[in-house]
Amino acid sequence: MSRSVIMPTRRSPSHTGIAPTFSSSIICAAWRTVSCGVIVLTSRVMTSSTTRAWLRANGISDAGLVIENGSGLSRLERISPIQLAGVLRIAQKSNWLPELQSSLPIAGVDGTLRKRLKDSPAAQRARLKTGTLNGVVGLAGYVPDAAGRQHVVVVMVNDQRAGNGNGRAITDAVVDWVARLQ
Repeated sequence: MSRSVIMPTRRSPSHTGIAPTFSSSIICAAWRTVSCGVIVLTSRVMTSSTTRAWLRANGISDAGLVIENGSGLSRLERISPIQLAGVLRIAQKSNWLPELQSSLPIAGVDGTLRKRLKDSPAAQRARLKTGTLNGVVGLAGYVPDAAGRQHVVVVMVNDQRAGNGNGRAITDAVVDWVARLQ
C-alpha cells in the first residue's frame, strides 16, 4: 500500500515580478507562463512528475524528457525541440504571453541577441532565448514572418562542431528564413 507524502510548497510572486529573474531558462519561463502564476517548489521527483503530467494533459509527449533541477544549465537535462515548441505554442495562447515575451531578448536589440540578426528581417521583431553549452547551441522563441504571423521557432544544434560560431550560424539562418516567409 502506498502512502501519500505532503511536499512543501510556496506560492511565488506574480509572473511580472519574476520573469526577468528567471529568463535564463526558456523551458522554465514557458512553464511559469502556462502554470497560471503559481510555482510549486518541491523535490526533483515531484517537479518532474508534475511537469510530465502537465505535458501529457496538453498533448505533448514526455518521452525522453529529463529534468535534473530545472535551471537549464545541467548536462543531464533533456527536452526535444518538439516538446519545447509544444510548450511555447501553449504559452502563445496563454494570458501570460506578454510577460513571457517581454522576458526574451529582442533580435539585434538587447541581451544575448544584441549583436545577432541585425541585418535580418527578424531584427527588432523576433523574441528568442539563446542557450549555449560546450558542443550545444540553441535558440527558441517567437519569430514573426513577413506578413506578421507569429511562428514558434526552436533550433538545437548538438554537435562538437557547434562551437566557434558554427551552431549560431545555423540557428540564425533558420530565424532569418522564418522572418522572410510570405
